[in-house]
Amino acid sequence: MVFVGPVDLASLAWQLVLAGARALFGHLIGPRAARIIGIVASLLVTVLGATERACHRSASASSSRAQA
Repeated sequence: MVFVGPVDLASLAWQLVLAGARALFGHLIGPRAARIIGIVASLLVTVLGATERACHRSASASSSRAQA
């Protein structure tokens, strides 16, 4: 439970940064560029999530083998 609060705050801060950047610089890019940026960002989040999950599984498997 201690971990959840700071993660929520970090997520909120990041969302505010993104919203602020969009408000300040959104008029400089067109709809096509905004869509491409959104797709690249989504792919990046997906890859980072998959990598984190794989690392977590690997650490759990190593821990289980060490106990056996």
